[in-house]
Amino acid sequence: MNAEGQVYSWGGGGRDKNMGQLGHSHKKDLPQPELIQFFKNKKAKKIACGNYHTMVLTREEELYAFG
Repeated sequence: MNAEGQVYSWGGGGRDKNMGQLGHSHKKDLPQPELIQFFKNKKAKKIACGNYHTMVLTREEELYAFG
């Protein structure tokens, strides 16, 4: 997350069958941070993450989880 509340992710992205586990619409592995387009117009307030999950709390108090 940057100062503007934009959310980025990187790492291995191929475990989830429907969508990449990194929150992108693809299953590619990402060696560098990439903006998650879903959050382009939603600003993050807090993020919690681990090896297999990510949770994003927006400034509007919406909670999203993926992984």
